[in-house]
Amino acid sequence: NAQEALDTTLMAYKIAENPNVLLPTMVCLDGFILTHTVEPVEIPDQDSVDKFLPPYVPEHAFLDPNQPMSIGNFADPNYYTEARHDMEVAMTNSIEVIQKTCEEFAEIFEREYGLVDAYKTEDAEIIFVAMGSLCSTIRVIVDQLREKGEKVGVITVRLYRPFSAKYFLRVLPKSVKRIAVLDRCKEPGSVGEPLYLDVKSTLADQENSPLIIGGRYGLSSKDTSPAQIFAVFKNLKAKQP
Repeated sequence: NAQEALDTTLMAYKIAENPNVLLPTMVCLDGFILTHTVEPVEIPDQDSVDKFLPPYVPEHAFLDPNQPMSIGNFADPNYYTEARHDMEVAMTNSIEVIQKTCEEFAEIFEREYGLVDAYKTEDAEIIFVAMGSLCSTIRVIVDQLREKGEKVGVITVRLYRPFSAKYFLRVLPKSVKRIAVLDRCKEPGSVGEPLYLDVKSTLADQENSPLIIGGRYGLSSKDTSPAQIFAVFKNLKAKQP
């Protein structure tokens, strides 16, 4: 939602400026939510923002004869692999940096955000995994199915690239038997979409790994109805784990 987009944008500066990261950070928001909805947001006061996000003093943006370097140069084959390795290290470092930033944000602004959020998954045997605004619709369906005695929940992936297998496994209950991973994209020629493949890879070596299916939704902002979520649940429940 809009409040989340505002808050995570503030956090993005702190994450990107961390010396263990120093990578561009993207805050992604569903296009429909951005263009077709209106909702109130709480604008943080300047003192709180300054407390959370102090002035940034870059270490590598000034010429220093004692520490020669170049910025923005073309990297030829002799250096490109090393540069990509450094990016991978920074991406890996960012996971704990982001978690700590979320905790610091909660202390100051009293709004909590997790890398991966779980809703009614404690005893769930069937779990939806998705990102973005679809998860709000899924939560409503989960509530309705719970009223009918179904053990179902939803995991919302909030941090993506890097995908944190550690935090995903932390919220995934041992009771899960079936998982539906829903991606808002379709990659022609691929065996599956990105989030589906990440979840599949994460659980590949787990003992008693659950059945995992993938699905696509919402291409070109097409609406995803509750009936479609019910259909995914019905289809998944009918499959043998």
